[in-house]
Amino acid sequence: MIKKGFIILLVTFWTLAVATEAPSPWLFELGVSLGSPTPLTLLTGVRYRSFYLRGEGLANYKKEDDFWCGGRGSLGYDWFAKKDWGLELGVSGGYAYARAPNGMHRALNEANDAFYLFNNDWEETADISLEGGVRLFGVHSRIEVPLFYPLGNKKPNLLWRLGYIVIF
Repeated sequence: MIKKGFIILLVTFWTLAVATEAPSPWLFELGVSLGSPTPLTLLTGVRYRSFYLRGEGLANYKKEDDFWCGGRGSLGYDWFAKKDWGLELGVSGGYAYARAPNGMHRALNEANDAFYLFNNDWEETADISLEGGVRLFGVHSRIEVPLFYPLGNKKPNLLWRLGYIVIF
């Protein structure tokens, strides 16, 4: 009898605890996006209430002088904080590096039988930016305006991303 009463009491408390459990303020996100300066990135992030911390990046290696890589991180605030839609404002920072063969330079060096120009083009950029973005049913769009260039370069002027994000 005591054992039966204890089990009924335990099941009652467990049911009340599960029924009154509030949703967690922590959410996670996974996604993919296209944009600049890195053409394709995979992203992951964590959200706490309206604040988010996001990291994204990817690399592509074809051969020694033909590759690109990049990564970005952002910290921001989602004004509406809904899973399906939101307006995001924040600060981001990133780095990108790309190297590609340049056939014209290679041909010029071969024609003169000397080394006048590098056989490849390369670009390296790092920035700290203000970002603004919109999410609607998983599709997200973001524009970032660089404010500071730690490497001293002034490229690119405006960064953009368009992709799909899943928040769970």
